Amino acid sequence: MVVRVIHEEFSLSYHPAHVSRILHDLDFSVQRPRKVLARADKSLQSRWVRYQYPALKKKAKIEGAALLYEDEAFFRQDPTLYQTWARVGCQPEIPTMGQKRTLKIFGTIELFCARFLYHFQTVFNAETYIEYLEMILKKYFPRKIHLIQDNASYHKACLRQS
Repeated sequence: MVVRVIHEEFSLSYHPAHVSRILHDLDFSVQRPRKVLARADKSLQSRWVRYQYPALKKKAKIEGAALLYEDEAFFRQDPTLYQTWARVGCQPEIPTMGQKRTLKIFGTIELFCARFLYHFQTVFNAETYIEYLEMILKKYFPRKIHLIQDNASYHKACLRQS
């Protein structure tokens, strides 16, 4: 792609291997882009990392409280092979049940002792999250806990009373 851009912009032709050497000599390398949150506020993140988190960590240690990090993950149960080499006319086949199934898991890690708790769910929503939080409270009762979580919508959703 760089060879093409050089040719289009400057009407110069270079061999791709030569362009690779030039880029390497200029301290470039082939890299995979890192995903970053488009709506993240860098100043709030910086303040959290520099001030709020160290204060919370110190407070939890003084109180003898558990400092927990909570997040969710899902694992696809269908094959993840999307592209492979094969002879022309002999397209590879992967047996499948035709369903896209996923395992959904709430998970929590305790900072000071590396304790790991998790719970499988069929869906991530406010009700299942509250259920998971209640499970955590039972595991730590009567100990105080500080919970760090992300901004998933169901972490902040209001439950309707029936």
